[in-house]
Amino acid sequence: MENISGEYYTIVAKCDPEKKELPDEKRLQGLYRIGEQLFTMIETDELMENIIRLIAECLPMERCMIGRCFVDSNEITPIKHNLENLPDQFEDWPISCSVIREVLKTGKAILGCNTQNDPKFINGSFIMKKILSFICAPLGTRNSAGERSYGFIYVDISFKKNIEFNENDLKFLTALSPYIELAMKNAEKLSVERNKRESAEKNYFEIKDELIKNNIVGSSKKLTDAFGRLRRASDSDVSILLLGERGTGKELFAKACHQLCEKSRRGGSFVIENVAAIPENMIESLLFGYEKGSFTGANEAHTGDFELAHGGTLFLDEIGDMPHNLQAKLLRVLQDKSFRRLGGKVDKQSDFRLICATNKDLNHMVMKNRFKPDLLDRISDIIIHIPPLRERTEDIPELVVHFTKKLAMKKCFSAEAMACLKSLPWAGNIRQLYQVVKRIDVLCDEDDIHVKDILPHIKDVSLHTDRPNADNPPKPKEDATGDAGHNETGLPLAEVEKKHIIKILNDTKGQKNSIEIAATILGVSRATLYNKIKKYDLEY
Repeated sequence: MENISGEYYTIVAKCDPEKKELPDEKRLQGLYRIGEQLFTMIETDELMENIIRLIAECLPMERCMIGRCFVDSNEITPIKHNLENLPDQFEDWPISCSVIREVLKTGKAILGCNTQNDPKFINGSFIMKKILSFICAPLGTRNSAGERSYGFIYVDISFKKNIEFNENDLKFLTALSPYIELAMKNAEKLSVERNKRESAEKNYFEIKDELIKNNIVGSSKKLTDAFGRLRRASDSDVSILLLGERGTGKELFAKACHQLCEKSRRGGSFVIENVAAIPENMIESLLFGYEKGSFTGANEAHTGDFELAHGGTLFLDEIGDMPHNLQAKLLRVLQDKSFRRLGGKVDKQSDFRLICATNKDLNHMVMKNRFKPDLLDRISDIIIHIPPLRERTEDIPELVVHFTKKLAMKKCFSAEAMACLKSLPWAGNIRQLYQVVKRIDVLCDEDDIHVKDILPHIKDVSLHTDRPNADNPPKPKEDATGDAGHNETGLPLAEVEKKHIIKILNDTKGQKNSIEIAATILGVSRATLYNKIKKYDLEY
């Protein structure tokens, strides 16, 4: 038996053979109760089951089916029934597919009466099921684009019952169909949103587990988003460029990427080279390696980073500091994965995955002809921005707890002290926060740490936020006219100072010792800050 495509909700309704047409008031009450169901239930199965039961109280039907049809498909078997104990004879529920297709095509309801004697309805389905009367109404109407109806609602009565549907039954079911359509669409939307939320929660907890395994501390959205992006790229061989300020944990991200790789590369070596920490004349020999006697002092052959990273990962930190002449040589290695040791005569092959990191704006360096654009393209298949600590201050309490455990500290930070830490700009990011916690552990005699205990250890740590980095490239100190009395936006320096003081005062407002905290952030004494507040007539 041919079936209509879609998702079916079916139920058998008991019918009283003597049941007569319900009065209009009863039908209105039924419609009202169905309306209540539409807006109080969100689970599709439960919603459909209750709606069908309520329809059975308003119509003298035996069977009812609500179908959610899929576009442009004529052959799909039912994929869901709403009742677990549905009688066997209704599991395959064949009905007149031609009637349903007509309703879906035209968007108009059909009422069938005395079908056993009506030539229009004498066909295999009605004869086999001995259906006397039926109504089939669309859920929604055809739109201007010609798309067919969203679905249908079908009810019928067998010839054994001395009852037929009439025009009032048709009007009732037709009036009800838009509400059922709306309820089904809302239930579908809620189901989609719920699935998305559950998937996001599952993904978050998986990411959180991986963060913990890789010693990356934090739960903020910016951190988990960045790590989620790294996680998705980890099992491929694409090159990854990590952008972030100093102290944000770029090396931890690179190690995590190597560990997350499910291919054989995880079993290979993870080779780290900090380009900024190597004298320029030694970088090439460390990367490429050298043969014995290739230069003065080369008393034996040396294996370079490219060879060591074969089958594994090569992490080049601070790639923005690589000399311009060496950038071209690195580009050639990346193009064909072949290289030659210094003083060597034989080309060697190395299959390594490259991860680079920098705190510089490489696009800005390309424009200044300090970084090769082709190399930038090669090392940045995937770019991941690691957020600075000031953009994820909600992670600071978790970081402080992590550091106190690492240092075996027995000191406890008060809520005010933690709020103070969260209010600071942390130009040195996580590394700077660790230094401050370590100083407090060594130099503070108190077991309970308060704001007054923190501030002395903050003052001798750089708090400037204008450090050049990937997100904040160096800016000229003078504007286009060369006027040192104005900044590059054209504002007088006094106005810039005033705006900055207002921002810091707003950031620290409501905290204990807020003036002292603001003065610390600004790098001035309390007396100087009070004078500035008076000078600019500021409220605090």
